[in-house]
Amino acid sequence: MLFPSKNTFFLACKYSLVGATSAIIDIGILALLVEYAHLHLLIAAVLSFCVAVGNGFFWNKKWTFQNTSPRIARQYIKFFLTSLVGLCLNLLFLSLFVYWLRLWYITAKIITSAIVFFWNFTVNKFWTFRPYTIERPAILEKSSCDLSVIIPAYNEAHDCAAVIESATTYLVPRFQTWEIICVDDGSTDATADILRDTAHNDTHIRVITHAINKGKGASVRDGVLAAHGALILFIDADGSTPITEFDTFVPLFSNGANIVIGSRYLKDSTIIHKQPWYRIMIGRIGNLLIQALLLDSIKDTQCGFKAFTHSSAKSLFGSSTIDRWGFDMEILALAQHMGYSIKEVPVQWHDSETRKSRFRPIKDAHRTFRELLRIKWNLITGVYTLTNKKK
Repeated sequence: MLFPSKNTFFLACKYSLVGATSAIIDIGILALLVEYAHLHLLIAAVLSFCVAVGNGFFWNKKWTFQNTSPRIARQYIKFFLTSLVGLCLNLLFLSLFVYWLRLWYITAKIITSAIVFFWNFTVNKFWTFRPYTIERPAILEKSSCDLSVIIPAYNEAHDCAAVIESATTYLVPRFQTWEIICVDDGSTDATADILRDTAHNDTHIRVITHAINKGKGASVRDGVLAAHGALILFIDADGSTPITEFDTFVPLFSNGANIVIGSRYLKDSTIIHKQPWYRIMIGRIGNLLIQALLLDSIKDTQCGFKAFTHSSAKSLFGSSTIDRWGFDMEILALAQHMGYSIKEVPVQWHDSETRKSRFRPIKDAHRTFRELLRIKWNLITGVYTLTNKKK
């Protein structure tokens, strides 16, 4: 397309008006500080630039782009980084024009403002204020039972039977129709045999078997896509969060929530048996990175106790691409960009004392970080939108 659309042209005009206002403010404050406050030119330029940037951010968010995203912290970080680069460009070109080309500082400031304006417009339009809204896929399938419980399992022979029994005991008196879907992810112990025996004795239980280990994300995805529940809950096979915690989830769905997730990091969360110190440290650092780059409003993305409405679960897991540890943050990022309501609630949690952890600190942390960057890149480049259109 050789020419911008009318909407883009109108947007550019509004941005230009805000930019012109900011430039006037910038130049006016610069002149006052230099002529009357007798500040050094570069110090005055920094102060005037900061005031102008604040004005530009407010009006461009509220008026030009009419951006209503509540994720203000992340937008502020993006805007700050953009402004920081713009400030460096401002000082660089101002010094060049005044001290090398011997231009009058006001003339130099006007030229510099035009250069920085172009930088700020381009980056803020396509990065800071870019709407990452993803269209929700159409879900034609209807639910046929009240609740589906997904239990992904990999070498969980010691715990899985007890967890299924606990889930069954919980479900029978509370739900008229329900199902448990166990996904054996290529286990090398007796997990598959235990699951098949359990399903043989109870028609409410189904088993999906992976010939090879695909990852927890792939297991949960396969379970969710096979589920029929109006609500779909997935839990860990070691029972780290008791299924009775679901009692606090149900009222939130009645009040309009699309997704309810358990959290270990809220004030009222109860940790009975803590993880090793190094896992806590890695988890906390990981959460800081996730909040900075992806999900600034969620304290704990990795707790394995999450519930969804039927349509939100099908939309999200049908669009997901991550097969291993990073699938939780991908699902939640997609949920935010699809406009689903997410509620985070404190839960009881304990680290399993019955099995050896399969978490490999360096390898798994590195893989999860790569998955974090991959999710961010997919959001920026529209991979999920294209995936949904293909489907």
